[in-house]
Amino acid sequence: RVHIVSEGKVLVVRGWISAGKWGLPGGGLHRGEDPPTGACREVREETGLRVTPEQLQQLTHSVQNQYGVKLHYTSFFVRIQSPKTTVKIRRPELIEGAFVDPQSLSQKNAEQHVLDTLAVWQQKRGLLQ
Repeated sequence: RVHIVSEGKVLVVRGWISAGKWGLPGGGLHRGEDPPTGACREVREETGLRVTPEQLQQLTHSVQNQYGVKLHYTSFFVRIQSPKTTVKIRRPELIEGAFVDPQSLSQKNAEQHVLDTLAVWQQKRGLLQ
């Protein structure tokens, strides 16, 4: 997942399978793809925004066992110049995207991974460029 920030706002997306809650752009890796490259591809596919692996700063990494499969979850941070940049939400996977004030996100309207990543970002805020 990629935590995209511009002018203090966070880009969130809503998918048709997300129970109406905001999530972060991102998804699975293609075979042989490293996490930063995959994250950039997912951002481009889902939102039309172009970021490079060199722009990404890793926020979190965890390993979870789901259905007997070990899954690696990595989240990244990237700051872009302007939220006025056109976000082209790709259907049918996603239905909506917006730059929002991080304080407007809560358990009522955001998936847990968004809140977890937001908490780490806020802790590291002074360390990230």
